[in-house]
Amino acid sequence: MKIVKFSSQGEAQLEADRLITALDLPDGMIYGNPSQIADGTWVLTVKENGSWPATNVIQGTIEDYDPEITP
Repeated sequence: MKIVKFSSQGEAQLEADRLITALDLPDGMIYGNPSQIADGTWVLTVKENGSWPATNVIQGTIEDYDPEITP
């Protein structure tokens, strides 16, 4: 899975909200909800496929993340 890390839940939520406009999502649709990974870092999962991929519009560094592998 691909993720972008953020320093806080609020920062991650701001980016999720910005993506609604950047991707021109239909009214009422959200990009996603921030979540925390094992080390407590807030992240957004990057949607790479489908009708609204975010790989070219999400702000931040896209990283591979495998929850089964402990850093």
